[in-house]
Amino acid sequence: MSGANDARKIGNYIPEEERRKWREQHKRVRERAMERLGGKKCSNCGYNDFSVLEINHIYGGGRKALKVRQNRQLYRDIMNDKVELSEYNVLCRICNALH
Repeated sequence: MSGANDARKIGNYIPEEERRKWREQHKRVRERAMERLGGKKCSNCGYNDFSVLEINHIYGGGRKALKVRQNRQLYRDIMNDKVELSEYNVLCRICNALH
């Protein structure tokens, strides 16, 4: 099986190996996007546990942006300079919730 179209043909079943590859690729893309925004640590408190870091829309609008595109697309847009990098930063979940 090579992709999403194949998976749809057999009732949305995606083999575990394929899911594992997608998760690894998503993690790499997310890490690179965060590096572009200043590194894999909270820009407010310095916390560096990657599993709790999030990309923050400095001027708000994150929920609205999610309706238009998925996080995965935002990460790619950050890596490809399709968004203004100064409008984003990396925060831990706690700082992002307080923001």
